[in-house]
Amino acid sequence: MGLLGPGFVLAVGKDIDAPLRLRMVGLLLAALFALVWDDRTAPLAAATPVGLPAVQRARLLVLLAVVSAAWTLACLAAAAESTDVRVWSATVEIGAVAALLTAVVGGLARERPGESLAAYPVPLLLVLLVLAFRVPEQWALIVAPDSPAWTDVHRRWAVLLIVGILGIAVSTRDPASARVGRRR
Repeated sequence: MGLLGPGFVLAVGKDIDAPLRLRMVGLLLAALFALVWDDRTAPLAAATPVGLPAVQRARLLVLLAVVSAAWTLACLAAAAESTDVRVWSATVEIGAVAALLTAVVGGLARERPGESLAAYPVPLLLVLLVLAFRVPEQWALIVAPDSPAWTDVHRRWAVLLIVGILGIAVSTRDPASARVGRRR
């Protein structure tokens, strides 16, 4: 995906469609990122001294590095293809989608150790996209780049990104660990 994404952004379609192709690559990377929870060896890893949450966090960090490199290459390709890409805006949008998908799949995985979760990210992505287009106008998440609401929309995306990151933190927390206030 690391080389296919920039190739897709550069070679397919017209120059003016580069921002759309960049977001398409980002949505695929977001679904791939959410697949970090698909682990049939989860019951075995949970029984080790390290524990399943530590294994999941390590896998999450490694995949984050790989997906970030692929996203950076796709952004560079889109910037070379078109002048009006708005890479930072696309990064916030795709980061929020990836964080929300990963948090939801991680929450589902907490109750289903060892179960395959490969079927969840893409339908969740489609539901998230439908919801993004169906929210009321005062909470809109999709607007044209020349719209006066562009800044407000990306503030909402930033809030969704923070919510997704907090959700990932909760889903990677070891359920056996003691809470900070209860350690006395």
